[in-house]
Amino acid sequence: MKSGSRIPSRRNNAGDLRTSLRVPSEVSTGLIVAYAAGALLFIAFGIALYRVGVERGSRAAASAFATERDKDPSLDQTLNDAKRESAAAQVELQPRNRSIVELRRDLRKQAAQLSMVKVEREQLEASIRDSEAERQRLDSRQSDISIRMKSLGPS
Repeated sequence: MKSGSRIPSRRNNAGDLRTSLRVPSEVSTGLIVAYAAGALLFIAFGIALYRVGVERGSRAAASAFATERDKDPSLDQTLNDAKRESAAAQVELQPRNRSIVELRRDLRKQAAQLSMVKVEREQLEASIRDSEAERQRLDSRQSDISIRMKSLGPS
């Protein structure tokens, strides 16, 4: 019998039972190394298969795109037509954009003029109110003066 493995006897206490259930050190080390090597091999094969799959997928996608492009040259023609139409639309929009800018500028000027007119109108209304108040004051003073003159007059 090897020194690392002992057969438990009934006389052993709990501490001896724990040591008696140990697997021989040569067996456990070899077994652990074998499992670790298997796990590493499994991981390496998984990574290799993943890389092969990614490469095949990218090649398949590239060939499908090239095949589709070669089959249908009208896509390039459609793209060129769209570019020309876009350029023509930009040329057409430039004068419109300029006129919009001018209209906005004119609108700001008119808004400023309108606010000035409102201020002038408010000033004129205030002036009219002041004039009416002054006229009423003068009318009352004139009536007071005429009443005094009548009271002073015949005597």
